[in-house]
Amino acid sequence: MKVPPFTLVQLRYFAAAVECGSMTAASRELMVSQSAVSTAIAQLEKTLGVTLVLRHHAHGLALTGAGRAFHAELRAFLAHSQELADTATNAGRALVGDLTVGCFATLAPFRLPRILASLREAHPAVSVHVLEAEHAELKRRCGPANARLPSRTATTSKRTWFPRTSARPRPMSCSPGTTGSPGVRLSRCATWRTTR
Repeated sequence: MKVPPFTLVQLRYFAAAVECGSMTAASRELMVSQSAVSTAIAQLEKTLGVTLVLRHHAHGLALTGAGRAFHAELRAFLAHSQELADTATNAGRALVGDLTVGCFATLAPFRLPRILASLREAHPAVSVHVLEAEHAELKRRCGPANARLPSRTATTSKRTWFPRTSARPRPMSCSPGTTGSPGVRLSRCATWRTTR
């Protein structure tokens, strides 16, 4: 695949100059010097081997036929480049994989539905498995708890949580890990909607 030798910056500067009507207005919009815009467009034209704009001193610029055709294609290209960046950014933030949530069997029907519904909505690529058991079984299968589910024991910001220092048995979570990360802690659910 042959990659064109122009840069995304050159394309952005050209598009801004066309949309603003002059290189000076584009430089203000982009917060760069007018010479940076002019140089980028000149380099773009040299790379393509075609004149894209006619420069009229004190009258802005006018597109050539090639410039109009290039600009028409460029708008879609720049929109797609933003979608591409958004895809990469969102993919890096998405949670993917398996999460096992351990909870006391007596608490699960009352506490987990809302948490799990919020989790599914926020992270649809996470496959959640629920382990309902008593404290000893949860501890054996999950190890130390990474997070606590709501309780009446302590209140913080209108949410109730077991304090980490509590001597009472408490719900636990465990995770075999997720794709691209060492594990998911239920503590990441702190921003998800819980009982209030």
